[in-house]
Amino acid sequence: MSRTRILPALAFTVAVVAVAVLVAVRTQHSAPNAPSAQSGEIADKPIPVRADPEPYEPYRFLYTTDQSISVYRERCRRDPDDYASRTTLGTLYLRRARETGDAGDYDRAGDRFAESQKLFPKYFPSKVGAIAVLNAKHKFAEAKAAAEVLLKEEPGDLELRVLVADANVELGEYDAADAILGNFAKQLGEPPPAILARMARMSELRGQPDAAIELLKKAAVAERVDEASQVSLSWYSSRIGEIQFSQGKLDGAAASMEMAIRDNPGSPGLKVILAKIRLAQGRAKEAVAILEELLKADRELESFVEKVSTTDAKNGFKASLASSQNFDTYLLLGEAFAATGEKERFAEVYRIADRKADREEPIAVRELILSYCDRNRRLPRALELAVNEVQARRDVYTCDSLAWASFKNGKLPEAEKAAADALRLGTREAVFYYHAGAIAHAMKKTDRAKELFEKAVQINPHFSVEQVAEVKRLVAK
Repeated sequence: MSRTRILPALAFTVAVVAVAVLVAVRTQHSAPNAPSAQSGEIADKPIPVRADPEPYEPYRFLYTTDQSISVYRERCRRDPDDYASRTTLGTLYLRRARETGDAGDYDRAGDRFAESQKLFPKYFPSKVGAIAVLNAKHKFAEAKAAAEVLLKEEPGDLELRVLVADANVELGEYDAADAILGNFAKQLGEPPPAILARMARMSELRGQPDAAIELLKKAAVAERVDEASQVSLSWYSSRIGEIQFSQGKLDGAAASMEMAIRDNPGSPGLKVILAKIRLAQGRAKEAVAILEELLKADRELESFVEKVSTTDAKNGFKASLASSQNFDTYLLLGEAFAATGEKERFAEVYRIADRKADREEPIAVRELILSYCDRNRRLPRALELAVNEVQARRDVYTCDSLAWASFKNGKLPEAEKAAADALRLGTREAVFYYHAGAIAHAMKKTDRAKELFEKAVQINPHFSVEQVAEVKRLVAK
């Protein structure tokens, strides 16, 4: 069950971050005929200038995200009509969600944008911010529809077109995303980092990982020239690490992820990916240590809830647990315990993961589908989730999840079709080829199965300990 596949969670966060930055810039200027927004402490304080001859580093003097949130929360408290500060606060919550992995910040951001729109319905930045929240919460069809409505008002707006491109990618409408990105390249000449990052994602999806890495490196250089913060730069290192990992380049992936963590030590998502890499490297105990540290507070609360005697108190604590979207981290910890041979412990954390997934609809639903299938557990539920997911979006990752769930439920023709959809771009994801190979093998298409299995191992010989062993066994027959 040791799956090292990474779903494109971090890949998508560029949409939230880039748009959040653009929204923040917009909020520096009030809309025509709008109520005046209150100025505050940050704008009134000059950035200190270094007296010594060393290079000037202005980002050393910026507030942290939490400090900025505190300032803008106070502005909003003092002035109930300050729509611009509420929009900025929403943007800061989006930024913090990326930095810390706290999904609750998406709701906080959405609430602030809604408040801003209520105060001043025509304020464009708050409308853009609200669409960014929809994308962040994986409501891609809603985000695209809302952005397209706004584009009728502002047909040349860069942020909106970026949001539509992001939604197209996540919905599996890749040609439409390519068209938007191609137009950006023509109009802008030298694309800015945010566009280069999206071009890199499309190169990755179309089976060109080396080209994707080069585009990400180019974007990172441009960000450094613009004196971007270390947290912003960490995203590029993490994406490079993800791509290296998907291609079986474990040492390079680990180095890239360690660099990302140095730049953004507060991000749990980066540490989860490093744990996946350590597991693939055969360093399961290190993976366990990373994940247990991340889950320490959550596991203590889980243990406490089980000891609470009164029903009302227990239900209250369970509500707190349900709000933490980290069941997929528990799934990985279960895999790590399985690799170390600690059967009782991996059974325990899998139970916690399953309880969390049952408490509320998870964002990382595709991880849950694959986990159920790999463990041969709750297979009808896995298929139900996969069918619902593919009705909302037909990107290659969703199609692969549907293929695996259909296969595990004995629906081979449906599985074969979904597997072909997953491979339609030539994406170099080893697990796609393994799933397609298993389906072909079950359908007695031996030569095709062998071809697909060999391709999976060629792409990434470390994609799964158990599944690579299964490939070798089947190919040897």
